[in-house]
Amino acid sequence: MNINFRLTHVVGSVYKNGNVEFFPNGTDIICPIGNKLNIFNLKENFSSTLSVESPFNIRVLAVNNTGTHAFIVNEVGSGFYVNLLSQVILHRIKFGHDVRSLKFSPSGKRIAVCTGGKVEIYSTSYVKAGQFNPLVQQVIRELSTEPIRTVVWAEDEKMLVCGGSDNEVRVLSSDRQFANISVYTLSHKAPIIGCYFFGNGYDFFSVDQRGVGNNWESNLKPDELVLKTGDKEIDEKATKMTYAKTKRAFLLEHAGSGLSANITATAFHKENMLLVVAFSNGVFIIYEMPEYNLIQNLRVSEMQISTLAINSTGDWLAIGCGQGSSAQLVVWEWQSETYIMKQQSHSQAITSVAYSPDGALLATGAEDGKVKIWNCQTCFCVVTFTEHQAGVTGVCWTQSGKVVLSASLEGTVRAHDLKRYRNFRTMVCPKQTQLGCLCVDSSGELVMASSRDDFQIYIWSMDTGNLLDVLAGHSSMVSKISCFHSTLASVSLDKTLRIWNVVEATGSEAIQLIHEGLDIKFSPSGDILAALCYDSNITLFDSKISSEIGTIDGKLDLDPGRQSTEIIKKKTSEKSKSFTCITFSPDGLFLLAGGQSNLFCLYSVSDRIILRKFKITRNMSLDGVMLDIDYRKLSEFGSLDLIDASDSEDEDRLKKKIKLAGTAHSDIGERSAMPVVKINALDFNPTGRSFAIVSTEGVAIYSVDTHRRFDPFQLGIEVTPENIERFLEKHDFTKALSLALRLNQSDLVQTVLEDIPVDRIKLVVNALGLTYAEKLLKWLADETPRISTRHIHFYQLWVRSLIFTYGHEFKSALQTNLSSLTAIQQMLSNQSTMLAKLCDQNAYTLEYLIMARKMKMVDMKEEEDGDENMES
Repeated sequence: MNINFRLTHVVGSVYKNGNVEFFPNGTDIICPIGNKLNIFNLKENFSSTLSVESPFNIRVLAVNNTGTHAFIVNEVGSGFYVNLLSQVILHRIKFGHDVRSLKFSPSGKRIAVCTGGKVEIYSTSYVKAGQFNPLVQQVIRELSTEPIRTVVWAEDEKMLVCGGSDNEVRVLSSDRQFANISVYTLSHKAPIIGCYFFGNGYDFFSVDQRGVGNNWESNLKPDELVLKTGDKEIDEKATKMTYAKTKRAFLLEHAGSGLSANITATAFHKENMLLVVAFSNGVFIIYEMPEYNLIQNLRVSEMQISTLAINSTGDWLAIGCGQGSSAQLVVWEWQSETYIMKQQSHSQAITSVAYSPDGALLATGAEDGKVKIWNCQTCFCVVTFTEHQAGVTGVCWTQSGKVVLSASLEGTVRAHDLKRYRNFRTMVCPKQTQLGCLCVDSSGELVMASSRDDFQIYIWSMDTGNLLDVLAGHSSMVSKISCFHSTLASVSLDKTLRIWNVVEATGSEAIQLIHEGLDIKFSPSGDILAALCYDSNITLFDSKISSEIGTIDGKLDLDPGRQSTEIIKKKTSEKSKSFTCITFSPDGLFLLAGGQSNLFCLYSVSDRIILRKFKITRNMSLDGVMLDIDYRKLSEFGSLDLIDASDSEDEDRLKKKIKLAGTAHSDIGERSAMPVVKINALDFNPTGRSFAIVSTEGVAIYSVDTHRRFDPFQLGIEVTPENIERFLEKHDFTKALSLALRLNQSDLVQTVLEDIPVDRIKLVVNALGLTYAEKLLKWLADETPRISTRHIHFYQLWVRSLIFTYGHEFKSALQTNLSSLTAIQQMLSNQSTMLAKLCDQNAYTLEYLIMARKMKMVDMKEEEDGDENMES
């Protein structure tokens, strides 16, 4: 089994903080999820997580005009210039100030960054002495002592307009020093939220936090700017740029909450002259500019809207609501008033996860009482069940995959139908109790759940929902239960493991453990039973004879990080932390363990050794990531991370709110603290190709199937027929075929394919890569009429090699390759039919020839006999 697992998706966290951006194609959205980036493709309906990871949570991002590069800045002011195609960080830069806004120029060759009260302009395509430097500082302007919150480029890239928290709007030149203007300042009465150029000149409008929109008209056109000559008399004669206020609008009158709402985000589409304004009460308004004519007024959520974005055609709005775990991402088509996408994360910590039997769906349960079903291919939420009134503690699937079960702290187990999307069965305990873990037998007829209060295990009938039996015997809380056929195993904090026969209802068999039991799992074959104890020791038992067959000591593999409140040594810290959950791989050869650590491990069951360590995250915005204590943050009052020393409301927005016990809303005793990184649950995909880890950041999916589409030949090789012929002469068939597919000339591709020897087909396909394999598959599908009548067996060998080598990848990206695979299937079917007819025709012809020969032989024999008779 391949163990080269990599992080491919993050499910359960749709959007957390920062701004969202549309790609230039108008159908893709990029948004931050903590310290990672998520891309949603709304045309093909799937999402993906980039492999780029920031050391802290991402606060602001921007995409260039071609959609190939992005610039991201995290909450500590570190910037990263990222190639989105290869998913590689090209350059890192430390600004040292809080960055609130950044924007690429219309050409994508420069970028403006608002660092504190300064605006810094960098070149993204600077080449000197044959060396490429992606970020070279060109201009720096110190404008204010307050943070600059927004910046926008003019169409000709000569001017910039920016606004800040000091209630000032400033117009400044981007690079050259013009005699007409250096910095021109205009005033509002509230912090500036957005300012945008409109028209062909330097006219712009600005919107402040209190809902006042002002239109400003310039007295100069772009061709009237005069460069400084150095002569003071000549420069003073140039007409100075001035602005006049031509219109003032009050936008709060459409907000729906009087004067209590504030503007939190704005977006502007220059071609369609559309201004979108979002308010803190969840209302967004669309205006036609520059007259501020109201077009649409809607409320998308009860939460505050944090960010807005408009796609290139001006039809779709991307709306990011809320922050942290309660965030929501919505794409709204304003003309038809319909949702293109509406995705929401769990508002509280995710506690359980389970794959469906076919591996196509993923079920998650959280403390918010919701059960969400996610599509593993698209990573979109399919349905959300909200019937539970308390936190969900466990989810599981029946063997048929048609029903998902969930247990809750309210004391009920609910069965949800995956065809009609409804709760069709509710199983209730005989007395009020809190249910913990949950499982179902292989037939799907018995549902078992354990109680946290009375240490009992309840068994219900799936068909009737009636309580069948209550298993008692543990003297402390039951940590986990696991079922295989009619055998139920349970482990408890009373240091015992009990094995029950739920069908015959006989007494339980107790096995004494050394420490408190935390988790238990049957292997897929049911031969091995693994029990996890508090000392991170995994004990393996033979389930048939209940004898111990081996142990896996994971204490030294835990390597827990220290939290902000801890001032203790590493060995002392390890005593209070351990692995908390385990799971078997589908083939039973490996065991995955995770818990109160930033690391989780993959073990070999047969050899009892560790095979690989995985690191959940390096996001230092979470607590427990650092392995060593930062003594610089320790003071006589405790850790500085626990002290709120800022007056800004946005400073601690990424920290988790801690409420006093018994409070629900508007708790004046709320405190902010960094969430602690840990693993709550994990599960292997039944296909064995991936597994899911439930951590503080969400559900991370690790897979052996990489979906990167990076072409290394895009880095400077001239794609010409001469180079292709040269590679063919050198017998470098892989490069020749790759270049031919890039050149996309059908005759040339066919020539290269037919020049490759038959015994080299498999080697060329293996070295080709997924990107060119998909291109070759598409070429074979498009050229079916021409190649279906020549070299039939030769091209069928190519198809077979492609399917055998990249079949699983083609299936994973089925929406992209569906048309090509359908055409290939039709080609093979037509060829099979044609060959069958040809063979039948040949068979009939051969029968005719044989019969004609027999008839001729008979005639010849009769003639010979006649001649002999005449002679005699």
